[in-house]
Amino acid sequence: MELYRLNHLESLHREDVKRVVDYIRKHDLSQDQPGPHEIEDGFYYNVLSYDSTDPENRMWESHKEYLDVHVPISGREGIHHSFIEDMELKEYIAADDWQKGEGEAQNRLAIEPGQILVFDREDMHKTGIKLDRSYPIKKAVFKVKYE
Repeated sequence: MELYRLNHLESLHREDVKRVVDYIRKHDLSQDQPGPHEIEDGFYYNVLSYDSTDPENRMWESHKEYLDVHVPISGREGIHHSFIEDMELKEYIAADDWQKGEGEAQNRLAIEPGQILVFDREDMHKTGIKLDRSYPIKKAVFKVKYE
């Protein structure tokens, strides 16, 4: 898991994350409607819109085939994180690249517009957690296929 501020990326060395940053610097994500948005083969994003809620209403997940890069557009969202080797793995749905899991959060953080949050294969995450109150969330989740 890596958390960045968009205005402090001079030392970013990850090419997969740079692809996302280059794209969002050239596109106004706030104008995109919810749903999938294809960029090119192996590189796309989903715009999601929902209200944050209690952790028990959200599911743990990770992804084997795609890097997951969360880009908040509006709202503040709590995120729970744990390393995959510390979780109980459940069903893997290959068609959706969705590894389900169960366990306890090792880390808790909040993300908001102006930040990006990167999850690799070893990162289980639970998103959409309310903070001091529930917020309407709009975000883009970029998917970059691992090579």
